[in-house]
Amino acid sequence: MTTSIRWADSELVGVQLGYDTVLVTVRDSGLERRVRAEGYIGFEYNGAWDELVIDHAEVVFGDAFATAAWRSIQERYSGSPPSTGSPARNEAAGWQTLTLTFSDGTVMRCACAAIVEE
Repeated sequence: MTTSIRWADSELVGVQLGYDTVLVTVRDSGLERRVRAEGYIGFEYNGAWDELVIDHAEVVFGDAFATAAWRSIQERYSGSPPSTGSPARNEAAGWQTLTLTFSDGTVMRCACAAIVEE
């Protein structure tokens, strides 16, 4: 992922989920920085306990998490999901997953159409 954020040793400040967007805010060298996942189709953050320091971040296209989220949607709509109110979802050519791995091994994933640094 190409951003100016230095992910290693940054801290998670917050996550906001909306209809079409997941906004991830981190503190990088004392500054709050944001990454927006547009047209998201899946989100998970399991096993969170106490650690918010990020070890590393990566973006992978067509990984198992995004594939499972897309299959779940297709199954609910008999293989042909209808248009949504999300242009990013409707126009997606494929899905990518933003994965944040924290220093304690906890993982947060968001499968989406596009990732944009604010």
